[in-house]
Amino acid sequence: MGAIPTRRCTLDLERSHVETGSTLVVGVDEVGRGAWAGPISVGVAAIDGKGAASAVPPGLRDSKRLTESVRESLFDAVGSWCVAWAVGHATNAECDDLGMSAAQRLAARRALDTLFSSRDGCGDNTAAGTLGGSLSRRVFLVDGRWDFVSRPRPSPSEEVAGDANSRAAAGEPEAAGPGHADHIQTVVKGDATCASIAAAALLAKVTRDRWMRSVSLRFPAFSFDRNKGYPSPDHVRALTEFGPTPLHRTSWSYMDRLFGNRT
Repeated sequence: MGAIPTRRCTLDLERSHVETGSTLVVGVDEVGRGAWAGPISVGVAAIDGKGAASAVPPGLRDSKRLTESVRESLFDAVGSWCVAWAVGHATNAECDDLGMSAAQRLAARRALDTLFSSRDGCGDNTAAGTLGGSLSRRVFLVDGRWDFVSRPRPSPSEEVAGDANSRAAAGEPEAAGPGHADHIQTVVKGDATCASIAAAALLAKVTRDRWMRSVSLRFPAFSFDRNKGYPSPDHVRALTEFGPTPLHRTSWSYMDRLFGNRT
């Protein structure tokens, strides 16, 4: 099967920022938030003026509207089109301990720390290249209505005590990602219309899907290679028969529906 027909992504928004002086545009999107098992992952895809002046990689669309085989076929070309990219993850345990919003911020922070690090990636993050932290006029285009890239504004009591402890409590590392001078723009349906966001989404989804396929060998009854940790009949049957694996988000309400107080 090929791609499901859908609208093309454009570089219109990226070009508008480059034309007004931005040196780097970074698309940001998450995958895995609605899964029952596995990590939540955030992709970041950076393009510069040269990338903004080029053509969108052929076939790049909203990753949810592409088949798995098409996403895989596009992965290398999309990664090469970016000046740099990275994927950060928050584990299922971190989703349980921190809550989904803080876990999503943590995954974004890890992706951005990798993107702007002088190292060649770290931990479970994946990078096709890294950028120095001295670039100015950076713009971050974030899919949806919620800015999960900026650090939360500290409360008055946290400002008195210093916000380092509050960030640590929320699971956020100290390393800098976007600074206060950066421009962050949320884009509703950005993964369907904005090429850098679509690239971030595809790179994150393929990276997470590959990991879920690899761990499915340890838990064959759960069909993680097919459902990627999302709800499915096979997934529900395996949960009912065998109980949760170490990859499940056990604080979620589906656990109460399936097991009541037994968890």
